[in-house]
Amino acid sequence: MADAKVAFEGWGASGVAWGSQGWGVGHSDVTATGEVGTVAVTADANVYPSGLEATGQVGSVVVAADANVFPTGVSATGAIGTVTVVAEAIVYPTGVSATGYVGAVEVTGDAIVYPSGLQATGQVGTVVVQADAMRSDVIGKEVPLLALGLPWVGHFQTRNRGTLGGSVAHADPSAEIPLCLVVCGGTVVLQSRKRERRVPAVEFFQGALTTQRQYDELVVALEWPRASKDAGHAFIEIAERHGDFALAAAACALRVDANGKLLELSLGLGGVENRPIRIDVRQFIGRGALDSAAEIATHASKIVSPMEDHAASADFRRALTLDLVQRVIEAAVADTKKRGGA
Repeated sequence: MADAKVAFEGWGASGVAWGSQGWGVGHSDVTATGEVGTVAVTADANVYPSGLEATGQVGSVVVAADANVFPTGVSATGAIGTVTVVAEAIVYPTGVSATGYVGAVEVTGDAIVYPSGLQATGQVGTVVVQADAMRSDVIGKEVPLLALGLPWVGHFQTRNRGTLGGSVAHADPSAEIPLCLVVCGGTVVLQSRKRERRVPAVEFFQGALTTQRQYDELVVALEWPRASKDAGHAFIEIAERHGDFALAAAACALRVDANGKLLELSLGLGGVENRPIRIDVRQFIGRGALDSAAEIATHASKIVSPMEDHAASADFRRALTLDLVQRVIEAAVADTKKRGGA
C-alpha cells in the first residue's frame, strides 16, 4: 500500500496554537484500502472534502478551489483514473461514485454549480452538463442544431445539473436533446459488462420513457455527426411558458444549392408523438425549399399520430405540427444564408 498522508491545518489542529492558521480548513475521513496513488486537497478558502474512500487501485482524487467547495461521498471500487473537481466559485458536487473502470468524472465551473448523484458503472469518459455544452464553442461550430436546442431545455437550474446523456437515457417525448440527436442522425453508445453496442438514435427511442437500453446497460456516449459548413439549422418549440415541457417542437437541418433547391433535409418532431420522430421527406429532395415548405408541413401533419394528454389534444398538436414545420424550414433556409451558403 502506498503512503496515504493527511495534513491537518487550521483551527483546532493538534499541536498548533489557536488562531495561528486559516479558520475553516480541514480534512476528515480520508481512507484507502489497496493501492492509492494520491489523495490531494488544495484550497485558498473553506474546503470540506469528507468521506473520500477508495478500494482497489485508485489513481488520484483531487479537489482544487479558490472558494467554497464541499465535495462529499466520493467513492470508488475497482480501477479509477481520475475523479476531479475544479472550481472558481461555489461548487457542491456530492455522491460521485464509480464501479468498474472509469476514465474521468469531471466537474468544472465558473459560477454556482451543484451537480449531485453522478454515477458511472462500466467505461465512462466524461459527464457533460447541459450548461457547459451551451457555452461550448466546439458544439456551436460542429453541432449547431444541438446549440440551438439547448436554450429551450428546462431552466438554468436544471441545465446546471442535467447532462446530455441523462436526457437521452430518460427519453421524455418532449425533451429537446433526444430530438436533436435524432435529426442529426446521431448514435447512442451502450455498454454492459459483456459488450458495447451502438444504436442509431432514430431506433433507440421506443416510446415515452422507453428505449432500447437493456437492464444491464448504461448510456456511455453520444455520437454527434459534424454538420456540413453550408448546412442550415433551426429549432422551434411551443410550450405553455419557456422552459416547460414542449407541447410540440420541430428541428431541421438542410442543405440547398445555389437555386435554393433541397440537396439534403432532415426534419424531426418532439412532443407530438410518444417519442422523437424523423419525418420521411425524401420525395421533396430536389425541389425548392421555400416553395415546398408549406407542402412539407401539410405532409408532416397528415402522417403523424399525435398523442393526447392533459396539456394538449391530438388535434391541437397536429395543428402545431403544420405551423412549426413550415416555420422551421424557412428558418433553416435563412440560416444557410448566414453561414455563406446558397
